[in-house]
Amino acid sequence: MKLSFRYLHALMAVFLVAAVSPSYAFTNTIELSQQKIQDRVDAFFPLTVGDPIFSLRFSQPKVLLDAHNNKIGMHISIEIASNSKAIALGSGELHGRPVYKKEEGGFYLQHPQIRALQMDGLSVRDIRFSLIMDIALASILTEIPIYKLNDNKLRERFAKKRLQSIRVEDGVFLMEFNFD
Repeated sequence: MKLSFRYLHALMAVFLVAAVSPSYAFTNTIELSQQKIQDRVDAFFPLTVGDPIFSLRFSQPKVLLDAHNNKIGMHISIEIASNSKAIALGSGELHGRPVYKKEEGGFYLQHPQIRALQMDGLSVRDIRFSLIMDIALASILTEIPIYKLNDNKLRERFAKKRLQSIRVEDGVFLMEFNFD
């Protein structure tokens, strides 16, 4: 097979560009809307922790994207029950920095903290109550993926192995990856 010099030069130029600046030449971005993340998170709720004597039930999560602080948050309904009877109803809002766990191919909230807590029937000013809720919500939400990359989608399979950065910007969650 005989190659023309023009074709050979063009092919060499492509390889040269790839070799000199692989991250620039092959950077790609996946954008996840708030709704797409919401759909994934909804699959984990409602979530109940505890036992029949005392339990916490978390439901109706609403995903919040905070571009100003590069954080993802959730507004969540909370029910506290004793002996399967509700003793307090309310809601909370938490925010945490998104992190990627490569071994799981998922994004999680790192160090989620309560920004707002309102409970009917209980004093949220009680420091012990706030601390218990902070610990309970943080331990649960750090284990729930806000999004998992799908191996059946080619771009997400590449992103899973070659993720460069993640950030929240203009109402979307951005994942940048490259092919180098």
